[in-house]
Amino acid sequence: MQVYYNVVFALVFGAVLMLLAGLSVRRPRRDLGQIVKPAASFSAGTQAEAVVEKRRRSGGFLSRLEQEARKAGVNLKARDFVAVAVVVGCAGFVLGSLLGGTSVGLALSLGALAAPYVLLGRAKRQRAQVLSNQLEPVLMSVSASLRGGASLAQAVGRAAEAAPAPVRDVVAQIDRAVRLGATPAEAIEDASKTVDSREWLIWAVSTAVLARAGGNLADVYDRLVETVRDRKAFRQQLRALTAQTRMSATVVSLFPVGAVALVRLVNPAYYGPMLATWTGRAVFFLSLGAIAVGWLIIQRMLGGVPEEG
Repeated sequence: MQVYYNVVFALVFGAVLMLLAGLSVRRPRRDLGQIVKPAASFSAGTQAEAVVEKRRRSGGFLSRLEQEARKAGVNLKARDFVAVAVVVGCAGFVLGSLLGGTSVGLALSLGALAAPYVLLGRAKRQRAQVLSNQLEPVLMSVSASLRGGASLAQAVGRAAEAAPAPVRDVVAQIDRAVRLGATPAEAIEDASKTVDSREWLIWAVSTAVLARAGGNLADVYDRLVETVRDRKAFRQQLRALTAQTRMSATVVSLFPVGAVALVRLVNPAYYGPMLATWTGRAVFFLSLGAIAVGWLIIQRMLGGVPEEG
């Protein structure tokens, strides 16, 4: 009977979360005045107001989640992602309740609920590493085409044809945007927003500055290639110097969890008195939270060591 109540609670909990997610992503209706509103003039004040309004509308958890999904190369709407996370969390609660009771179900539910976000962050970092490593040959190709007399739009198109995957898709996106009427600086800036990489941001900023002030693009891109190469070497050296500290943080964080799992395996009834009361469960979950906070503090002390690439 207890298992039946746990399953019903999990289904109701998941339904409520999915309903809240659906209500949060519902777009507001536009009135007739907004639909037939004439186009604004391209004055400096109007542009500033448009930028402020765009930033205001781009805020929110779901909007940031869609931006993170774009940086990870995942074509998934925020509401679909939240629905997947809720379903996985409810499934974890049901499975944990069947295996070890309500406390195990809650713990497994929290882990399953956070798993999609962890995987999304990992995919974003891996994609950023690959694209950062592949940016150097792309810049060299663009610089060579510029020295051969091609325009920046033509050079980007040639680089898109010769670039390997997955950077080919991003450079092809820039080429398509230019063909549709965008300037190369705008297209590169839009593409850099889909990559969580400082190198791509430097490329976008350099191109935008040169588009306004003028200059030799080929020379600037050659220096940019050297900058990308130096940043990559610096990251590798920094990660090598902090490898022992990062490994120590991982071992210290996982040791208590491993010790609890080992004792639970050898003597399943050892933690029975503690998990039988809500006070003991609270202490158990607070201990897990303290371990997680300690790991985050150690990571912050490392100063956010960048990934390789």
